[in-house]
Amino acid sequence: MVTPEHSQIGSAVNKAIDNALRRMGLDLAINHYHAVDIDVNGRMKQPDMAWGPTRTPRGRHKRPTVVLEVAVSETKSKLHRDMDLWLDPGRGNANVAIGIKANRKRPMISIEKWVWDDVNGRALQSQYIEVSENELDEVKLSGGPFIIPFHHLFLRDPELPRRDGICNSINLVHLSRSFLLLS
Repeated sequence: MVTPEHSQIGSAVNKAIDNALRRMGLDLAINHYHAVDIDVNGRMKQPDMAWGPTRTPRGRHKRPTVVLEVAVSETKSKLHRDMDLWLDPGRGNANVAIGIKANRKRPMISIEKWVWDDVNGRALQSQYIEVSENELDEVKLSGGPFIIPFHHLFLRDPELPRRDGICNSINLVHLSRSFLLLS
């Protein structure tokens, strides 16, 4: 079920990624997938948000390379199953899955980055960020910045010296505040 929190968090993540790409001059090089049915291992699924290159390498289908799943009422276990489902580039699935777990009881969100582990043939959590707010409205951030490797998003190496897509601490705090205001 899509809640206002799903929409708010998805929109905030989309803005953060767009801002990072705009700084690199690549904001028009990406497709956005929102409310789109995508065939994942023979079943249709909609990510909360997803991104993929506008130009794909020869022989590759246009598909998301990075997907976002937001869990508000869902359990962390369900979120992790979704991360595993979305990943596996060898089968044409995404390279990176972002899982955000929002806590309705206290002002806190966790942001997880998952990638495919070719050696073990399963999804692997590669980054964990936690953003929380205390009684004085001070935001505490641990585990940032959030980085999406260029080649995972665009399916190629950069042509110019470019950095990986980075959502810095300011963007992460803004993203989390957008959810914390709903709490």
